[in-house]
Amino acid sequence: MTAASAHFQRAITIARRGPIHGLWLFVFVLIAQFGHLIEHIAVALTGKALLGAAADTEVSHLVFNLMIALLAVGLVAVYPKNVWVYPLLALAFLHGVEHVYIYEQFARTGVNNGPGLFGIGGAIGVIPLDRLDLHNVYNGFEMIFMVLGVGLQIEVTLADSNKEA
Repeated sequence: MTAASAHFQRAITIARRGPIHGLWLFVFVLIAQFGHLIEHIAVALTGKALLGAAADTEVSHLVFNLMIALLAVGLVAVYPKNVWVYPLLALAFLHGVEHVYIYEQFARTGVNNGPGLFGIGGAIGVIPLDRLDLHNVYNGFEMIFMVLGVGLQIEVTLADSNKEA
């Protein structure tokens, strides 16, 4: 075993044994995504983010969604038997790719809130939703997968603790 893989295995073990029976990582990702979803809903309803303009920039969306994609990789590593982490990872990766493209377009052209890749007017344009609605769908399904994943992990944790008792 290489030193890097030993460190990786140690990090996974620490995450699994951490606070609230190793559920802390799932709960952290869930709370972060919930806050992001609330921001998207606020923009859809009022035209502005609750946390101000700085929370609704191409950079903030890019960084946040790449963070969620990386954390989803961590969830797969820590909870490989949880079936809900895999669709979460796939969707978070797709959402992240969309934001990389949007940011690249913004950096090149200076156009804010471009249509992206998959929605109406996007480079591929295969999903019949505008950018804001499409990203609300991404965020909503990511939340659903996280809630289902946390629920399953709580069941597993409770079942394991009952076996030990």
